[in-house]
Amino acid sequence: MNKRKRKRHPANHFRLIHIFPVLFILSLGISAFFGIVSADKILAGKEAISMEETIMSLEKGAMKRWQNGDPWGWAEISAQEVTYIDPGITKHIEGLEEYKKYLQQFEEKINYQGSEFINPKIARHDKMAVLTYNYESTKTETDGSIIDQTLWNTTEVYCLLDGQWKIIHTHWSFTKQKLPQHTEVPILVEKSPKT
Repeated sequence: MNKRKRKRHPANHFRLIHIFPVLFILSLGISAFFGIVSADKILAGKEAISMEETIMSLEKGAMKRWQNGDPWGWAEISAQEVTYIDPGITKHIEGLEEYKKYLQQFEEKINYQGSEFINPKIARHDKMAVLTYNYESTKTETDGSIIDQTLWNTTEVYCLLDGQWKIIHTHWSFTKQKLPQHTEVPILVEKSPKT
């Protein structure tokens, strides 16, 4: 018994010819979309790494100069509107010029050997980045024995200005800082006019 061959309807053949290119183009579009998403994620990751490396490089570079008696690295990476506070001052410093005057007293006066950044963390939001870390400075004898060791809390606020990361606020404090035995606070007293 002869088997009857089914003839493919021309309309079906026409549909297949047109569907395959559509499917092919659609698959290319999907691949391109996910490729762009992946590329964006990679670029964002690289940018984050680059930002962290840049800020830490600036911080470590200024600190290296500081520990060898050169305080001007801090001024170079600070913005014009920088504010600064540490345990040795009673009023925060405002502006780069005032900050430079403050730094001048430390020129060729600071010298220590050990420098360690402990657990640095950077939180970024748009063009702002907050760097926090503990810092341990260690002064040693020529034989390596420790003379003095100080542990600090540090907060640096960086801002991206004209394509460069600059410090706009610095806050240093001693870890486990103790309150002083006494404090002096000036009080303004108005004298009543004599009658």
